[in-house]
Amino acid sequence: MTARIPPLATADSPPELNKTLESLTPPGSDHPLNIFGTLAHHPKLLRDYLPFGSRLLFGGELPARERELVIMVTAHLCGCSYEWDHHTRMAKAAGLSDGEIERVRLGPGSDRWRPEDAALVAAAEELVGHHGLSDPTWSQLAARYTQRQILELTMLVGHYAMLAGMLNAAGVEGDPTVADTSDGEG
Repeated sequence: MTARIPPLATADSPPELNKTLESLTPPGSDHPLNIFGTLAHHPKLLRDYLPFGSRLLFGGELPARERELVIMVTAHLCGCSYEWDHHTRMAKAAGLSDGEIERVRLGPGSDRWRPEDAALVAAAEELVGHHGLSDPTWSQLAARYTQRQILELTMLVGHYAMLAGMLNAAGVEGDPTVADTSDGEG
């Protein structure tokens, strides 16, 4: 994929944006992650985006394993290899096995999902596909999660679907600091 909007490097960005981009640059790299370098073309949007994305990723109420499972399903359904590659690492760190990560591509019908995981996979599929939740899926979630966690889950899926649309449309290329794990399907 060729970037339709090439990411800005810190040196190419407006001076008032340099500090933000420097904070988004991984250790050992000389430029921010491509997602942030691309969003830097719209500095106000980048600044407004960061707190919300950070809240969902680092300050939410869903356990990390469940959060990453939902993100992986959303990335897969949206065909977003950028998200898939970045979150494969994070999913493993949160406790998902290689087999579970590959199982994401099979959907909730796989008889190898634990029932609580199958409910999360189904919820992500319903939210991406229909922008809502069926009564059976809602009931399964409500039996395990608080209302706050269910609201967060719906926002998490919506956020990563929105992000996938931007990443795919803008042709944001993968980051060299992230190994390609997508096999072209993520």
